[in-house]
Formats: sequence, structure tokens, C-alpha cells
Amino acid sequence: MDALIGFVGADFVVVAADCSSRRSILTYTHDHDRFTKLSTNCGLVGGGEDGDRTQFCEYVAKNVALYKMRNGYELSVNAIANYTRRSIAEYLRSRTAYAVNMVIGGCDMESGPAVFYLDYLGALSKQKYAVQGYASNFLYGLFDQHHKDDLTREEARELLKQCMAELKKRFLVSMPRFCFRFIDVNGISDPEFLEI
Repeated sequence: MDALIGFVGADFVVVAADCSSRRSILTYTHDHDRFTKLSTNCGLVGGGEDGDRTQFCEYVAKNVALYKMRNGYELSVNAIANYTRRSIAEYLRSRTAYAVNMVIGGCDMESGPAVFYLDYLGALSKQKYAVQGYASNFLYGLFDQHHKDDLTREEARELLKQCMAELKKRFLVSMPRFCFRFIDVNGISDPEFLEI
């Protein structure tokens, strides 16, 4: 039931996720942050079972940090996305498969902003906008209509507000609070919250 969103703006990426922590028919909290920082200018939002998501996202983050320590430089956003895809595909073929869906976002000096859609089967796709979970049934049409390549930060906030309003109006499950971050070449912003 998680809603994960990522999209590219003019010179930044926005990654967002709903803040609800739920299992079965119960909602436990509305302050759950699904974001994991992978490097100074790359991060992901993950969805799925809490144990799988936490363990796998920390595994990826620690291995990306280990690469930087060993080699003296950070991986590119594209390399991080492909490493994450390879890791989830390897675990899929073992006895310890992780049921984790992700939206990876980042911004490199050379290649600019990028968003990647990665599901639990290891299907990786670079897109201008990506939505994971049931929310994708409602939000892809909204992105098709309103997303543009030169979005400003204020327009990005407005687009997220439209996404939340659409989910509130059409989706059965309540998602009253979203946490999002801007990622650009200077780094990852502090978390911002939207409530409807």
C-alpha cells in the first residue's frame, strides 16, 4: 500500500513517499520516513515489508559508502541504480529474496538529474517520473498531463499537492501525509512534509 514518487525537474530530482506505516488493516503511524541516503547527491524511497525494506536499503547504502572508502570517489547515480538492481536480482535468485520496490533519484554534475524505477523483480527503468504502488493507477495520468522538463521547485511542490489531492479523492486508502526531498548537485535537502 506504499506510495513512492520520483520525478525530474529543471536541475533537480524530487523523491517522495507516504508517511503511513501500516500492516493488514491497521495503520500504526503517520510519521514514517521511507528515504535512504545513498550518496551526497543520490537517495531512494523504498516500499514493501518494513523488515525487507530497512535491511535491503541499509545494505545498499553501506556498500555504496564502502565503495567510496575503498576507491576515493562516489559512484554515479546511474552506477548506484545498476548496482542496486544487480543486488536485488541476486537476492531474488537466493533463499533470501527481498520484496522491496524502489524509486531512486539523484543528480550528477555530468549527466544531470535522473530518476529510476526499480521493482522487487529487478526491473530497472530510467524515467522522467516514476510511481510505485497502487498510487500509480491514479498518478501516471496526472504526470502525463502536468509534468514538464523545466519544472521549478515551486511547481514541483504544486505537482505533489495535486498528487495528494488526487489520491485523497480517488484512492480507498488514506495517505494524509507525504515526506519529500529535493536532490541536486549540491546535495539532498532536508525533508519537507505535505498534509492534506
